[in-house]
Amino acid sequence: MKIDLATSGVARGNIIAAQKKGQPIPLGWALDPEGKSDDRLRRRALLGTVLTMAGHKGYALAMMVELFSGVLSGAAIGPDVGSMYKNLDRKQDVGHFSASST
Repeated sequence: MKIDLATSGVARGNIIAAQKKGQPIPLGWALDPEGKSDDRLRRRALLGTVLTMAGHKGYALAMMVELFSGVLSGAAIGPDVGSMYKNLDRKQDVGHFSASST
């Protein structure tokens, strides 16, 4: 069995699309750099963080993914992972983890 999913509640691309269209984003999608969220957040959300799916359970899942694919693989973790959207001359240093059962 393979599982490929993001641990965020919404893809960051949806926030970028809302910003380009001048539309608000729903509450619970993201936080600004000060940890605040409101429906006028579009631009500041891209400076902050996208929230995890499923509240605290999603946070725990995201942490496990970070540990397995970042820490154990020796790749970058947290803010040291290169952006997919800016500074394209910098390597992303993304790690991967896969397990198999026999």
